[in-house]
Amino acid sequence: MSLSSLPTELTQLIASFIRKDADLNSLVLVNLTHYHRLNHILYEHTNIDFVDPNHHRTLLSWAAYHGQEDRVKCLIESGKFDVNHEDDMEQTPLHLAALQGHSGVVALLLQSRDIDIQPRDQLNQTPLLLAAGANHESIVTMLLEAGDAGVNADDCESGYTALMWAVTNDNKIMLKQLLEVKNIDLSITDIYGRTALDIAVDGGRKTEANMIRRAARRQRAQARGN
Repeated sequence: MSLSSLPTELTQLIASFIRKDADLNSLVLVNLTHYHRLNHILYEHTNIDFVDPNHHRTLLSWAAYHGQEDRVKCLIESGKFDVNHEDDMEQTPLHLAALQGHSGVVALLLQSRDIDIQPRDQLNQTPLLLAAGANHESIVTMLLEAGDAGVNADDCESGYTALMWAVTNDNKIMLKQLLEVKNIDLSITDIYGRTALDIAVDGGRKTEANMIRRAARRQRAQARGN
């Protein structure tokens, strides 16, 4: 009888007696069945104190950056990794996944009970701001649906907000989503003193300009109603 034909519970019991990580890793790599059955045990052996000395990133940070969903899932489920760990740029795994457009990893991180959905990096950028800047529409949607994602955060170098990026990237769907956020601030200016409306007008984006004007009218009407 081959090892792969044994019940999962028995295979895992056998694996639990393997003391060397290298030996366990070799077993995991034998075939796909072993990978799915035993990979989580390998992560239980992982050195959780390892931090990349160059970027101050953990294994979870790098897995999120590279979009390795299976690995991210295992590392989170191990319960040994800080989902909000900051690297040398004060970016968390959520920052890294959002910037790189890894929606599957973002979804996994957002399921974590301890996740901070609006951490700020050295440039005051949130995952939402990075996703908007990179034009990752689906990730912007996920972050907005997750709660208060820091919609008014602005990059301390350019002064850009997620709203400004939606205009600049000519993404009307993203712009519509952002304008529907209750506390969206339309008066924020970039380092040149321009609001999102100014950027739309200057760029000849009439549709986006009109969308922002309508949102401004709604805000004024709501303010009068209060």
